[in-house]
Amino acid sequence: MATFQLNEVIRLYEPCNILLSLLCKAGIKPGNGTVSHFRNQHKLKGNELQQVLTFAASIQHLSDPATVDLPQDGSVAIDGLPQLKGYSCMSCRYMTINRDNAVAHQRTEAHTVVGGPGWTVVTLQSFGQRKHARYWVVKRDGAVGDRVVGDRVARALGGLASSLRACEEILEKEAAERRKTVEEVGTVTSRSRWVTYMGWIKHLRQANRVEPATTGDADEL
Repeated sequence: MATFQLNEVIRLYEPCNILLSLLCKAGIKPGNGTVSHFRNQHKLKGNELQQVLTFAASIQHLSDPATVDLPQDGSVAIDGLPQLKGYSCMSCRYMTINRDNAVAHQRTEAHTVVGGPGWTVVTLQSFGQRKHARYWVVKRDGAVGDRVVGDRVARALGGLASSLRACEEILEKEAAERRKTVEEVGTVTSRSRWVTYMGWIKHLRQANRVEPATTGDADEL
């Protein structure tokens, strides 16, 4: 490295209080993770390494990129991190930069999809790389992040509308059953509990009327 510039090597992303390595464009674990990252991966030593460590030590309560709360979907892209073409599931928060994984996810999770593949193409960022990646959606030209968030809202509203329609169908069916029961009052096939109850009352009254004839023998001497 011909001329060492600290602001070209490391920076702080204040909203998450996380250190970013501008050399490999990724978040850095605080503490010993910072030392080993720049010493082993980027081969810094002497005064250059000391400047990096002094800068890192000057910041309190640094966050770990593996556990920090991620920025919200649809946020502005972070300088110092790569912007990646990715795929975002429209039914859950699954994201990947591998199209085959996006297709497999739809199959294994058995999401209910009405038309389309079930995912949308987005721009992603992550503090980690490879197996440590945790993605969120960022804006691309002020549009992509807004669209995916809007798609998810629209899908949620669509699911709510489907539930409401199902409830309306159940209520209409029950109302039709009640109307049918009322119309059948007095017929043999009536399913009304009230009509059934009244039938038993009639039967008992008839039974009571014949009781004196069948039990009168006991009164004869």
